[in-house]
Amino acid sequence: MDPATMEGDEIQLLVRNLNFNQVTVYTARGASVRRLGIVPGKGEATFRMNWHLPDIQLRVKELAGDDYLTETLPVSPGDFLELILPIR
Repeated sequence: MDPATMEGDEIQLLVRNLNFNQVTVYTARGASVRRLGIVPGKGEATFRMNWHLPDIQLRVKELAGDDYLTETLPVSPGDFLELILPIR
């Protein structure tokens, strides 16, 4: 996706899943979680969302597996983030 086509407070997140298991990706902020979508095993997906906060943390839940949190990252409107899930 082209960052030049983004609107207002949007950010984009590209998730590359190198695992065989599908994962579900969420944003996480305290007790609040928002489901972004599913990324198939050995696949990738791009998510676009409006984001008004100064940072972001992601939660990844493997199908029939573990879940984990990323570090909290600073983010601004128009940013393009990439999350690579290594083979486990």
